[in-house]
Amino acid sequence: KGIKRESDKIQIQYIPTSFDRLIPDLIQGRGDIICDFMTITTSREEKIDFTSSKSLDVQEVLLSHKSDSTIKNLEDLAGKELYVLKDSSYVEHLKELNTHFKEKKLPAIKIVEADSHLSTEDIFEMLNSGIVKYTVADDFQAKIWAKVLPNIKIIDSLVIKSGNNVGWGIRKDNPQLKKSLKKFLKKVKKGSYLGNMLFKRYYENTKWLKNPNTKKERDKYLRFI
Repeated sequence: KGIKRESDKIQIQYIPTSFDRLIPDLIQGRGDIICDFMTITTSREEKIDFTSSKSLDVQEVLLSHKSDSTIKNLEDLAGKELYVLKDSSYVEHLKELNTHFKEKKLPAIKIVEADSHLSTEDIFEMLNSGIVKYTVADDFQAKIWAKVLPNIKIIDSLVIKSGNNVGWGIRKDNPQLKKSLKKFLKKVKKGSYLGNMLFKRYYENTKWLKNPNTKKERDKYLRFI
């Protein structure tokens, strides 16, 4: 900002990668910032540093196909198969729940980690189509996609983990970048003018989301095949 010569400006490169490669690729230096709403956990903080406004209180909620009505409480998940994002905090927190089930002598949840090429949104599509029965996701993601995919049901009463903070990841001992990102976060966090505008555009208004199961989208998919 304020630099006139194009050659003197910092150029930003975006490198798409699968979710399970975000932390390893950051540590290896393939990128400098994990630009994702990544849940801050103790195990992750041992590997990398985070920058976060801590203004977004995130809950991990259970989702099912709308035809399912068997799950009423957390204990009903005992012995059930849950299909979740690979290397996500959902896996970590479901394992914690399994420890609780073991103490109660209940069958463990069968945690199935999705193929590394699949995102949370892909799993929503699979749930909507009835390919998988249950998954876990951050509440803000689940709420916007539930407006587009009519067959997915958010079970709000079943919170796997609450009070999560999310943030962007950076390598440890990177104080200048952390200081710069903290300054940037103040301008875009929820509650700021720009932050509120972005949240309204992407998390309240779902016109930009397309249902991948419509005939038009399926025909396009078949053409590519």
